[in-house]
Amino acid sequence: MEITVRLLQEEPTLLQRVIDFIQDPSAWLSIISAVIAIVALFQTQSQIKLSNKQHLFDRRLTDYLIAKDIVDSYIKGFIWSQRDKKKFDAKEILFYLLTPEFFASVKNITDVVSSFKDRDIQNLFYTRLQELEKIGEEIVIVFDKENTEQLNAFFKAYCDAARSIQSYLEFQYLQENNISFSVPDDPLSKNPRAYVDKNRKDAVMWFDKLKTAYDALEKSKVMDEIPKYLKL
Repeated sequence: MEITVRLLQEEPTLLQRVIDFIQDPSAWLSIISAVIAIVALFQTQSQIKLSNKQHLFDRRLTDYLIAKDIVDSYIKGFIWSQRDKKKFDAKEILFYLLTPEFFASVKNITDVVSSFKDRDIQNLFYTRLQELEKIGEEIVIVFDKENTEQLNAFFKAYCDAARSIQSYLEFQYLQENNISFSVPDDPLSKNPRAYVDKNRKDAVMWFDKLKTAYDALEKSKVMDEIPKYLKL
């Protein structure tokens, strides 16, 4: 009996507390603030996801456009080189390889005479090649596609061919103008004509390897698959 009376006495107190809480403006402000904070958190997460998707899309689109430009330029250079299979016109081939907008800042390196005197353009040329190789590696990551390894390999072969051809043109220029040169740890460089011939053979070899890399790229059909991933 005593317990029942106590509960009846405490019940109004509990009810009164609930009423007081409801009537307290600061309590409602706390609830509203908590709700607003939760909504803001969800909105922030949603914006982050959208931003990440946009960034990924931008990277994919940029890399794809560079890749398409590079591949198209190789095709033009290869077609041109096949006009006379017995002749390896290194300067013209390098010109086509550097046609893409990506190489706009170093395209005049094909003017061997002026570029040989301008070491800054030489350094920029090799820097751009390194950047292209990194883009090839990035493509494998941002597209998450097994066959993109073929595109990465093509980029590497592209850069190797461009380096080799440029090196051949430079040594050829030195030899033709009787400018002495020496390459450390390479006794053959003491014979300029033989060394230039070796560089020419290397350039032809790397250009052939580029053709092999392109054939593998074509077989993989990766350039046809990539556009399917260009969606937000």
